[in-house]
This record gives sequence, structure tokens and C-alpha cells, in this order.
Amino acid sequence: MHDQLLNKKGFSLIEVLLALTVFLIVIAATAASFTSQQKSYRAQKEVVAMQQNLRAGMLMMEMEIRMAGCDPTGDADARIVTANAASMSLT
Repeated sequence: MHDQLLNKKGFSLIEVLLALTVFLIVIAATAASFTSQQKSYRAQKEVVAMQQNLRAGMLMMEMEIRMAGCDPTGDADARIVTANAASMSLT
């Protein structure tokens, strides 16, 4: 009976602590990676929102500029006088 007690195998306290330490390191690395990915996702989401707002604004400006010289009756003499990349003159 005494031999049976000595032959029982198990984990020592050092082995358990080492396994726990390795496990915690893996969990910490996973959490850090997840946090980093979340920050990246939020930043990309904000960039997409800004780009969509810019596109909408540019579309509205384009429509307004195209209509700037519109004078169906011809009474107002409305027209684009000059237009270049930096400025535009209208009457």
C-alpha cells in the first residue's frame, strides 16, 4: 500500500503555476490583439463616414454649380463668367 501512494503521479505546485502563467500570457496577448483590432475598426469606420459625407457634399456642390448658369427665360442674363480650378465667377 505504501508503494501505491508513492507511485501516484500528479502536478506539482510549480508545474501548475507555470501552466497558469503561460495561460495568462496567451490570454493577455489575445486581449491586446482584440483591443488593437477594435481601435483599427473604429478608425476605419470614421474614415468611411467622412468619405461618404465628402462625396455627398461634392455631389451637392456639383449639382448647384451646374445649375448656376441656368436661366430658362433668358431675362436674368445668368451665366458663368469665368471658372478655373481655384475660382469661379457668376452673374
